[in-house]
Amino acid sequence: MASIFLKRGRWWARIKGDKAPGKWSSVPTHETDEAKAKKFALAAQKAIDSRAVVVNRLTFRAWIAEWLIRRAESDHDWKKDRGRLDNHVLPVIGDIELTELTPKHLVDLVHALRFKTKLANRTVRNVYSVIAAALRDATFDGKIKQTPCTLTDAHLGDVSDKDPEWRQGAVFDRDEAEQLISDPRIPLDRRVVYAFGLLAGLRIGEAAALRWRH
Repeated sequence: MASIFLKRGRWWARIKGDKAPGKWSSVPTHETDEAKAKKFALAAQKAIDSRAVVVNRLTFRAWIAEWLIRRAESDHDWKKDRGRLDNHVLPVIGDIELTELTPKHLVDLVHALRFKTKLANRTVRNVYSVIAAALRDATFDGKIKQTPCTLTDAHLGDVSDKDPEWRQGAVFDRDEAEQLISDPRIPLDRRVVYAFGLLAGLRIGEAAALRWRH
């Protein structure tokens, strides 16, 4: 708490954090009356403390802005992550302080996406996985002590599509398959992976595990 002391007939205030965080400094109150000087010191300390709270307050939105930059630097698919967050997450929990996020916030968010927005369960899980990744990295970075992402299948629902029959027709015809493995507009490494899938029936993980010696 701020205090005052008399120096050469004038009252001075001892205030914490005015010039450097956590450091005490002396400032003149320009008052000769003790009561007024004490009032000045208390008001000045309150203003400094309030300013420090604002500066140190890290919202989920602010963390996501920082996190997406790191995702881009690490060559992750940050654009899809940003789209999911912008469309479904930040409007709801973006302004909540990172340390105040609880599993209840996430349960309510997921429930709304499933039953009010009526997103497919698979889409809801994709959105939740982005939140979980962001908050997991927040723990690694020391922003929070532990992640609130503790939801279970009971909250997230089964892994299913909105239209359970659409995948039956989700196939490439011959011309589309040829284009995927030969069109020069597609990066060569992707054409190779597509070829593994189309011609050899390999899953993405199986193709990624292959080496040239194979």
